[in-house]
Amino acid sequence: MIELNTKEELQEVIGKDELSVVQCSMAWCGSCRSIKAQIEAKEQEYSKIKFYYLDLDKVDMADEYNINELPALIAFKNGKEVSRKDKAELFDWLNFLSQDWVI
Repeated sequence: MIELNTKEELQEVIGKDELSVVQCSMAWCGSCRSIKAQIEAKEQEYSKIKFYYLDLDKVDMADEYNINELPALIAFKNGKEVSRKDKAELFDWLNFLSQDWVI
């Protein structure tokens, strides 16, 4: 999982022609750390997806992306949000995103 440190880095990542999942979190959030560790442990199983981490304490994007719960997982492709998921059923969601018809 690659950490994003600026709004510009985020814009570059989400504008690509690849499926990118951005975990929007805060360092103090225990469930955010847990989800991050779970994703990093299985990241290679989802080779069609690029994973990124955005600390909202460093890059304030919560209002712009309408983030009301942490962690927020948002999938982007070609500059558009294609799906969003909270911490529940994470791997069911990643399996859904990994299907060829989505990619």
